[in-house]
Amino acid sequence: AKNYELQQLATKLSNETKQKEIESTLDDYLYQRGKREGAAMGKIATTLDSFFNENQKYPDSLEDIDIQEQLTFLGASRLDYELISPTEYSMKFAGEDYVLGSADDKLYKGENGKTERLN
Repeated sequence: AKNYELQQLATKLSNETKQKEIESTLDDYLYQRGKREGAAMGKIATTLDSFFNENQKYPDSLEDIDIQEQLTFLGASRLDYELISPTEYSMKFAGEDYVLGSADDKLYKGENGKTERLN
């Protein structure tokens, strides 16, 4: 009976360790993905500002600038770009939940060639 109890305990500890390793790996993956997403959003913001500085206006849509690689990586459906005026835009990026209009959205505003993240 003792061997059986020890085996059960060993199995339980092994499973808990595996669960912790899985959670740690997932956390690391989400962190790394978040960093890459942040870098891609930074590239989009920089490209929008460069477009403004060259044309004295922001593009009508994200399709008018060279960010295909970033759009493919992020997923175009996770981005909402709105041209407010020729000199101003707002942009939302759906965060970890992949849903626009939820609490984890990242909000950006560009004005006169300078983009800032609002949250």
